[in-house]
Amino acid sequence: MGNVVPIKGAQQAPKSVQSRMETLIINQTMVNAWKHPPFQRPIRVNAKVQAVIEQIKKTETVEGVLTLGALKSESSVLYIVDGQHRVEAFKLSGLTEAFADVRVVIFSNMAEMAEEFVQLNSSLVKMRPDDILRGLESSTPALISIR
Repeated sequence: MGNVVPIKGAQQAPKSVQSRMETLIINQTMVNAWKHPPFQRPIRVNAKVQAVIEQIKKTETVEGVLTLGALKSESSVLYIVDGQHRVEAFKLSGLTEAFADVRVVIFSNMAEMAEEFVQLNSSLVKMRPDDILRGLESSTPALISIR
């Protein structure tokens, strides 16, 4: 833990809610072994997913954090809790491998895993058009000139 920055007031999390996160080289065999839990929504390949496929082809990297879950009772089985559309985009990219940040959480039961899914897919504050424009401003010359 030599390169971990201590955070004042932070404490070790209870063992029941700990997770681990690693940057991995994922491959098609690995992601095809990951299961879809019963609460997961259906996969839809739309224009945004197509754009992610192209981005993965170009950078050989899956953006964001893929969250996988395992049950204490069957810790060798990994379920896709968050990031299933990015995983699908990787599968459809045709690449044999890519870099990805992967978080693995151990759950006591499927209900806990489902709660994590809901939490990860719920926004705290809905984004407004102004928020999106502000985020795009530095990379869009027209927005820079308006400002």
